[in-house]
Amino acid sequence: MNSASQGDEVLGLLVLAFEGRELPAGMQRRLTAAPAAGVTLFRYVNIGTPSEVRGLTDQLQRAAAARDAAAGGAAAHLPLLIAADQEGGQLQGLGGATTPFAGNMAIGAVGDTALAERVGSATARELLALGVNVAYAPVCDLATNPDNPAIGIRSFGDDPAAAGAMAAAVIRGLRAAGVAAPVIGFPRGATESLIEPYVKATGVQAVGLGTGTSPALGRRLQRTVAIQGALDPQLLLAGGPALDAGVDALLAAWGDGPWIFNLGHGVLPTTPVEHIGQVVERVTGWRRP
Repeated sequence: MNSASQGDEVLGLLVLAFEGRELPAGMQRRLTAAPAAGVTLFRYVNIGTPSEVRGLTDQLQRAAAARDAAAGGAAAHLPLLIAADQEGGQLQGLGGATTPFAGNMAIGAVGDTALAERVGSATARELLALGVNVAYAPVCDLATNPDNPAIGIRSFGDDPAAAGAMAAAVIRGLRAAGVAAPVIGFPRGATESLIEPYVKATGVQAVGLGTGTSPALGRRLQRTVAIQGALDPQLLLAGGPALDAGVDALLAAWGDGPWIFNLGHGVLPTTPVEHIGQVVERVTGWRRP
């Protein structure tokens, strides 16, 4: 494999983001010059009226399709994955003009999985009407820690079986209507010996790993699921050669398997933006020796 094709393989795994309610010229150039897996839209930087959102998602798909056409692969063009945090309740990632369905805690209190599935289906139809085909929803965490306000009423409740049934119902509704709803597990605080049984018992499609996770565990997990994360936020804060070495070590360990190199949970308020750019350049320019 030559370096150009290997570079395209890496770039084609990236999910991008940008500022603006219209497609910026720089992002259009990026999509027409190189492949990308998709784009995540954020409410406060990308979302306007429903017609503006649909116009933006159409622009994104046209830019990606133009690259495939120029490369002679129009027949094999796959749509961009366009994702948003449309959870319902207190988190309406696509703006206030979408239907304000009840949040997970309220749906969980009703205890009707058929209703939960209908909510998932209706949410999916609205997403597709706006040109969005991936939902970062629903939250499957349990409301068992009163000191964790980040979850709160976004959870279906504190009972594992009941919350799991409601989450599964919403996911069925989303997927049956044509919207992807990836299930990612975050076994916070679990020892390495518990992570593989957790993955097997829950059936998650990806699992978040903490910093310091052994390379061997990550590789074993990649046989069946994608893994996410594991870059030390302190390295991201420090930057420089230490950050390069940390990124290189992770790429060498897990770069050949399914892996979400996610920075979302590792960016501190004091993290310099330049360090994030350093990681992106390091990842996209990586070649296995």
